Amino acid sequence: MSRYRVQYGNEALTALSAMTAARRSGYEAGMTRLASAPYGHGSTPAGRDRDRRQAAVAGTITLYRVSHSAMTVSVVRIVH
Repeated sequence: MSRYRVQYGNEALTALSAMTAARRSGYEAGMTRLASAPYGHGSTPAGRDRDRRQAAVAGTITLYRVSHSAMTVSVVRIVH
């Protein structure tokens, strides 16, 4: 199974930069796991679009979009 690349939108980057170093490290490890199977790891669709997802990652709720053609997980929002 191929691992998807993870990229962050501006709002998600702001939330990521507000995390402590330890929490950010845990979050990034969680996103690495999620990128191996973006439809698994307890994620659920966020609405009717299967590619728009949400998942609990390292004590956050993370909203992201999956792009098959670009093999990318685009993180839109991180709520912590």
